[in-house]
Order: sequence, then C-alpha cells, then structure tokens
Amino acid sequence: MKSDNSAPGVTARCGAWASALTFDTIPQEVIAHAKLCLLDGLGCALYGATQPWGRIAARTAVEMSGGRATLWGHTQTAGVSDAALVNGTAAHGFEIDDVHVRSLMHPGAATIPTALALAEMKGASGRQLLAAIVAGYEIGLRTGICAGIPHCIRGFHPTGTAGCPGAAAAGANILELASEQATHAIAIATTQAAGLYSAVRTGAMTKRMHAGRAAQSGVVAALLARLMAAKMTDALGQAVIVDNRAGAGGTIAAEMVARAAPDGYILNAPTNSYAVNANFLKLSYDPIADITPIAVIGTSGYLMVVHPSVPARTLKELLALARARPGALNYGSTGQGAISHLAVELFKLMAKVDLTHVPYKGTAGVLTDLLSGQIQFTRARFHRRCRMSRAAGCARLEFPRPSVQSWFRKFPLSATQAYPDTTSRHGMRFPVPPGCRRISLPALAMSSNARLRCRIS
Repeated sequence: MKSDNSAPGVTARCGAWASALTFDTIPQEVIAHAKLCLLDGLGCALYGATQPWGRIAARTAVEMSGGRATLWGHTQTAGVSDAALVNGTAAHGFEIDDVHVRSLMHPGAATIPTALALAEMKGASGRQLLAAIVAGYEIGLRTGICAGIPHCIRGFHPTGTAGCPGAAAAGANILELASEQATHAIAIATTQAAGLYSAVRTGAMTKRMHAGRAAQSGVVAALLARLMAAKMTDALGQAVIVDNRAGAGGTIAAEMVARAAPDGYILNAPTNSYAVNANFLKLSYDPIADITPIAVIGTSGYLMVVHPSVPARTLKELLALARARPGALNYGSTGQGAISHLAVELFKLMAKVDLTHVPYKGTAGVLTDLLSGQIQFTRARFHRRCRMSRAAGCARLEFPRPSVQSWFRKFPLSATQAYPDTTSRHGMRFPVPPGCRRISLPALAMSSNARLRCRIS
C-alpha cells in the first residue's frame, strides 16, 4: 500500500524512534538504570520460576514447541516466542518486579523477556540488548500513561495491554528493523493486547501470564514485521506496509480494499471468515464483484480435539457416544458462522447426530473451557490445537489434510472414516480492488506465492 509520510501517526512516530535508537544516543544515567532494571527483572524471574505458575508455564512451553531459547531458572529450552511467554510470566510471578506509578504497569516483565529472547536468537551484544530494553520501556510506559486510570477502571491490566507495544518496540530494536517495519511490529503487537483485572479479583494465576503474553506478542510481532514485509519488499522492489484494520470479522479491512483505487498498491489478507460474512452480515460491498483474489499465501488443516474425560479416542467412538447421548456433547467454536462452527455443523448434518454448539468470542475462551472440561470437543486449525493438545493430554480424533507432519500421521483422516465430504481447510489469500491493472497482478501473485515461505517459532 502507498505510504503517506506527510503526517505520520503516533504508531509511525513510535516505530521510527524505536528503530533509530542506539546505545550511543542514550544518556549514561539511563544506561545505568537500564542495567539495574535488567538485573532486577532477572532476579524476579528466577524466583518466579520456582513458583507453581512458573513451573506450569515452563512445562507447557516445552510441550508446545521445540527450540533453543533459554527458560530462566530451568534446564529445558523452548522456541523463542514461548520462552518470552514463560520468562515474562515468571518475572511477574510474585509481583515484586519493577512498577511505574504513572503508567500503572510493570514494564520489565513484558520488555526484558522479549529483548533477551530475540537477543539470544540473534547473538546480539550487551549494548544492543540495553538499547532494546530502553526502547521497550519508553514506548510501553508512554502507552500506559496515555491510557491512564480510565483504562484500569474499565477492567484492563496495563502490563498486559500497554506491555504489548513496549515489547514490540524492544523486539524491533534488537532485530534492527527499519522504521516502517518497526511501525508494523508495534501495530501488530497492539492488536494482540489483552489482560483483565478480573483475574486478580478471582484469585486466578492468570494475572502473571499477562506480562508473559505481552512479551510473546512482542516477539511474534517483530518477527512477522521482519519476515513478511521484508519478503514482499524484496520481491516488489518497494516498501510494503502492514496496516492492521481489525474488527467485524475482517469486514472493516475488506471494505477499505473494496473502495480503494485499483492501482495495485492496496491488498487485503482475509481468512475464511471473508467467505462466510456475506451470509451473516449486511455488507456495504459485494465480496465477489468488489474484490479480486490474486494469490493464496497459506493453508492449514483442522483437527478434532476432545477433552480426556470424553470416552472416545476415534471418530467412530465419538459418533457412537453422540448417538447414545443426543445433545449432551458440547462443542466450542470461535463464534457464530466461524469455520470451526460451520465445519462441525456440516459434520452433524452428514453424520445425523445431535451436538450442542457453544459459541465464543475468539480462541481463548474455547481453549480455556476445553482444557477445564466445560466443553467436550472442538475443531480448529491444527497448529494451535497441536500445541494445546500435547500440553494438556487432549485426544486427537482426526486430521483432514493429506499433507501432514509426521507427528500427526498416526491419526486417521476424516475421509477414511466414512465422511470424506466433511474436510475443511483454513486459507489465507491476497485480494485486491476490482479493476486492478492486469500488469500488476502477476507480480503481486508471484511475490506472494514464491517469497512468503517462512516459519515463525
């Protein structure tokens, strides 16, 4: 998409500053304080690693991913993003980590794990690490100050929310991202911001995880910004800007693209919800006539996962149980009309069984209630359920894609269990406005398909 640098927004200014910050430009008194913050954060995390939530987070990360990133206080290692999650959770584990009064947040628990995980991956110097920590603190604290007390009154936990852009700024700095890439990283992380104070009132462990989740978001955002935008920039010979327009199941972003000039500079990256929205929502655009698809940039399969308490380890056993107990089995989806909903409804229709749908507002609720046994099963993309199911001991019933990793080969495909027409896949694609110059489409398609071959741990 074309960039307009005449009046850069707040995110762009933050990205430019985080990208340009170097050790030599930071005052010595700030460097000295950053060193104290680093030591304090490490000390808090080493103690937090011995607490129940620290041990649970570490065990989960080891199950979730392979990798060589250090889990502080543990002998095991994990992927870089999962290490940030574990270390951030540990750092905030006993709430003795540093606190900033005006921003109402604990900046170190979100920033330092991101900076250290990526510094370890990259082999960065101590000077680079300290500069990244300063960048993360500055952006995170300023975000928290702007959000202020009303943000907390509404029920949000600033360490989990304001910590995300701070962690992304640290990640962007340690990876030496360009100004536009750093802007993407901060924007991507901000869309992942989460954390509710209700966890404190109920005595749940999850408040500690808010800092870890912010750190993890910073890692993922920085890597996404570096890899995806860089790959297409190299292929097209010009900058590619990731402009996150979240909301309404992707319809906000789709409407912007549908109304854009057909010059090849504005693309959309919708998921399967794009094909479904027209049946459930009143749209201001025609999803067929107003947008032209040009490339598929990725697909993933779906896995049926049940809670261990369900006496079924094959699809046949689950069907027998559903027929014996009509309506008693609850399945969760990420929302009405989501693919995780429609795929099971198709399965119900084909198998002639009665299953009860429990819609959620996103993945987090589905996972939480599945792990606790509040719902009996779900069906969703395998990469997310793969990690969760390995960690929690949930049973996998079927995997509907023939091209699978070796770890999945022991699980039968739905096509081999008498229901070949229930196969579903999740796809990511690039559409453009209608009437886009034909000469631009091959270049865009080639850069999308040939260059976006990357993996984020």
